[in-house]
Amino acid sequence: MIAGHIACSYVFQRLLRLQPVNNVFLFVASYLPDIVDKTIAIVFSISGRGYFHSVTVMAVSYALTYKIISKVRPEFRQFIHLAALYYALHLIFDFPELIVLFWPFLGPLQQSGHFSLLERLYNYYVLWKYPFVLSSEVIFFTILIIIKTKDNRAAAMNYHKTH
Repeated sequence: MIAGHIACSYVFQRLLRLQPVNNVFLFVASYLPDIVDKTIAIVFSISGRGYFHSVTVMAVSYALTYKIISKVRPEFRQFIHLAALYYALHLIFDFPELIVLFWPFLGPLQQSGHFSLLERLYNYYVLWKYPFVLSSEVIFFTILIIIKTKDNRAAAMNYHKTH
């Protein structure tokens, strides 16, 4: 879900009326499981949905980060909550296998051998190997476009009223 994770996070941010965040933060928090797992996959030939697609790793990461941020920069605690929300949304809409989602409780992760990002993108976007994930990406991206279009119209109308 290349566009889908950001779109999903943005849509939920708007629906929950959360404070808007920097786009870099939105991108990193929305893609954190993929940023880490795809890097590990390329280096160690493990599945592209690995350790950071686990609820266990998410919970431990959240708890440790929250504890550290609370001591060092307590004013940033709200961003840790938001990052956890984006992380959870990533896991929900990636639909990882149960063994991955609940690692290490259901057993070890499978070695995948060869990891090819281009092959994954081809399987996903051309062959539609994961139609439910792809359809959720299309839905969230469409909602994002509608929200942004509505925002731009409102901003344009406000501009014309004041000038």
